[in-house]
Amino acid sequence: MKRPGNFRSIHRHGFVRVGVGTPAASAGDVGANADALIALALRAGGEAADLLVLPELAPAEGGDGRIALTFEVVYGHAFKPVPRVSLSAESAVSLREMRSMLQRGRPGA
Repeated sequence: MKRPGNFRSIHRHGFVRVGVGTPAASAGDVGANADALIALALRAGGEAADLLVLPELAPAEGGDGRIALTFEVVYGHAFKPVPRVSLSAESAVSLREMRSMLQRGRPGA
């Protein structure tokens, strides 16, 4: 009996490969910062990462001078697929929902 899909594929077993990176940033130089992010995303893609997690610093709410550290998750491919979930300025997707979306998007994987 032949099993469908590639057994060695981590996606077949419900896993994703997550990359973590910290881009070099220059205060006030949007072009250099964008280039650093793009280079990091391309490197993660070359390493077959499904998701890329990046730290993000921003002023904390309340205006008391504190800086909040959040993490941005980047998910992308070389093509722009039809959106499967509705998105807003900020969207939250549980790991269970993300796993389900990945499995639906990779038939036979």
